[in-house]
Amino acid sequence: MRNFERPDSVYAPNMPVDPALFDFAKTIESDQPWPRPACPSCQTGYIGFSLPTEDESHASVSARDHFAFEPEWISGTFVVRGNCENPECQQAVYGTGDYHVDLSQKSNRDDDFEQQGPPYSKYYTVTHLHPPMLLMPIPQSAPDEVREAVLRASRVLFADPGLAATALRATVERFLTSQGISATRPNAQFRNVHERIKEWRDADSHRPQVADLFFAVKWLGNAGTHEDSDLTTIEVLDGARVLDEAFHRLFMGPDIDAHARTINAAKGPSRRP
Repeated sequence: MRNFERPDSVYAPNMPVDPALFDFAKTIESDQPWPRPACPSCQTGYIGFSLPTEDESHASVSARDHFAFEPEWISGTFVVRGNCENPECQQAVYGTGDYHVDLSQKSNRDDDFEQQGPPYSKYYTVTHLHPPMLLMPIPQSAPDEVREAVLRASRVLFADPGLAATALRATVERFLTSQGISATRPNAQFRNVHERIKEWRDADSHRPQVADLFFAVKWLGNAGTHEDSDLTTIEVLDGARVLDEAFHRLFMGPDIDAHARTINAAKGPSRRP
């Protein structure tokens, strides 16, 4: 029996970016296990996925009549359903995307291809998950506007990595706004995020290292806004790891201090009824 529980909430500041998201950023070969991400609803269970349902494209079906037809010509779309393995949650998650057929790398021969020769597999590329998987953990003490910006990036992570990177940069901007770093000049002109990070950094001698992390997320977001952006989902997830580390350094102390106060007040473990 699988263990559905995690030791901490995904909102805990010491949780890294979910490794399952990196697995979803790659093609998934048929007959191989699907990633099990953290549940976006209860944050304590894992999502277990069933076998995908495929819909071969019209062009692919038509190509089967060609005299030189090869299995590699097969392609289409798919949908897959997952459920949280926490029996008290059971949140449903739906995934969609594209699939194609190619030579097998890990799986055994696919029974759909009845011919002698090399084994083939179907390869699934996820383009959307709903509800979205949380791109990165959000510390409980983070401002609401920061939380909303991370959720916005999470919604488009697989569908549009460039837009997700831009949303990550906006997360930094929202954090700066929450810290009183104005987004506009006295003449109402907008300030660029680089200038705002510098102002925030220079206000405290302990901030330069975190500011460097913000600058990295800014550069990634800039790349995502370009018309010819070719950012990958994995590159965006790497950027999320950088932003996660920045927020970890900023918010871990307040969260730990608050937890310590509850223990001190209770003179022992703080247990809610």
